[in-house]
Amino acid sequence: MKRAIVTGATGAVGTALVRELAEAGTEVLVFVRKDSKRSQNIPDHPLVRRLSCALEDLASVRNDTGLDWDVFYHLAWAGTTGSDRNDMYLQNQNVKYALDAVAAAKRFGCRLFVGAGSQAEYGRVEGTLKPDTPAFPEMGYGYAKLCAGQMTRDYAHQLGLKHTWVRILSVYGPHDGAGSMVMSAIRKLRSGQTPEFTKAEQQWDYLYSGDAARALRLLGEAGTVEKTAENGTAGNGTAGNGTEGNGTEGNGTAGSEIAGNGIAGNVTAEDGVAEAAEGTVAAETSAGAGSAATKNAHGCDGRVYVLGSGQARPLAEYICQIRDIAAPGQPLGIGKLPYAPDQVMYLCADISALTRDTGWRPETSFEDGIRATLGSVKEEERAMRNTIVESER
Repeated sequence: MKRAIVTGATGAVGTALVRELAEAGTEVLVFVRKDSKRSQNIPDHPLVRRLSCALEDLASVRNDTGLDWDVFYHLAWAGTTGSDRNDMYLQNQNVKYALDAVAAAKRFGCRLFVGAGSQAEYGRVEGTLKPDTPAFPEMGYGYAKLCAGQMTRDYAHQLGLKHTWVRILSVYGPHDGAGSMVMSAIRKLRSGQTPEFTKAEQQWDYLYSGDAARALRLLGEAGTVEKTAENGTAGNGTAGNGTEGNGTEGNGTAGSEIAGNGIAGNVTAEDGVAEAAEGTVAAETSAGAGSAATKNAHGCDGRVYVLGSGQARPLAEYICQIRDIAAPGQPLGIGKLPYAPDQVMYLCADISALTRDTGWRPETSFEDGIRATLGSVKEEERAMRNTIVESER
């Protein structure tokens, strides 16, 4: 994978993905709204360039780069929070934008389309989420994500592109949305406030954005290595090196005061629990990596993956760890809020398919991920103070 395009590159998952790709030596073209207030989050790197393109521009954007690109990562989505999540007309428009993204991928010479799905596609499930877990969404956002995943797959195949759909669970990290459980808790604790939560008994799966980005990169590499394999040079072990780690997005409203809408942390999807299949790719030898690369390249096409840490823990444990790192000794308002009528109480991903096909497994502990997120919050606060000082001069 020499070149990749990324939409939705200003949030936790998108910024981490752009950085992951660039640091791996992949040239990145970011599609970003001209007036985006979060465009400053896009990593500054010699291999990263920007193209002004909003969701509504995807149908007409032209490839004036003079280059063919390899992978199109479509993370952008309108209406991911609040009442917009159940705005049927808005969510239906997102399906069209996703199809427009597939057409754009074709115009830019891409071979693989990778779309960001969501845990919301499943609805409420009492069990680990697998790619083949029956999907019964309960809101417009989930309906649209499920539909987009299926329609973009068929459309991509009509245009001769490969397709991979990644249902991302609750991802946290730098540049996460202000309304996420993790980010809102950090900011309130730092300001001396007492954040309020439900009883926080939910069993939850959180994944650090850097881990999510690595998973997406590995899927991109697995889906584009076929051409190398056909040329007879895949025996270098490119796919099958057992590289581990990652996760992805999700504004994580689980149990926070803004989670009163009942869909806890429902904004994105991830997976978890690598069972007997873990280590399959890592076990590949360099000599056999060529055949493994070809197998994985075909295997990823048309597949759905669940992206998460693969481990579920009580939400209260996460909250206490956030407090202990961000503001030791500060009180917590656990139990101050009631559960929503349709509260999701269990969220965990089965990542065995993802591990099998890419070698990926999460590497970042929740504590280390919170430290990194806290560091980004402090940097943003310093930048804001400097901006205020400059404006007053």
